[in-house]
Amino acid sequence: MYEFTPVSALIGGGLIGISAALMLLLLGRQTGASGIFGSLFTLEGWQSPWRPAFIAGILIPPMLLWFIEPERLTGIQITASPSLLILGGFLTGLGTQMGSGCTSGHGICGIGRLSARSLMSVFIFLSVAMAVATIGASL
Repeated sequence: MYEFTPVSALIGGGLIGISAALMLLLLGRQTGASGIFGSLFTLEGWQSPWRPAFIAGILIPPMLLWFIEPERLTGIQITASPSLLILGGFLTGLGTQMGSGCTSGHGICGIGRLSARSLMSVFIFLSVAMAVATIGASL
């Protein structure tokens, strides 16, 4: 088990909240990572330069960490097969489309707006995640 680091968790959570607020104030949009990522599969998504920049901002920092300090990532072991990982990614994407959003859109922005739909979505996300983790741990 990793040490609990409340200070860095508080700073990270605060930065996520600030970025979601800035996205709403400056662009008039909710920060929904799956919607932003999904838009990159359309021509319209590439016409807004902030969309690819947003996704790059999610992907590049862990890659830089891997190159700069790979020892910080040594505790991470992926034991699933590539095909299972691809299937899991596909099912996650399908679920975000069916649920009209992901945890960032519903959990951060939707709950912040007191959206009943978002509250229900997050409840379902967390319930399913706990069930899957419990089942996975017992295998």
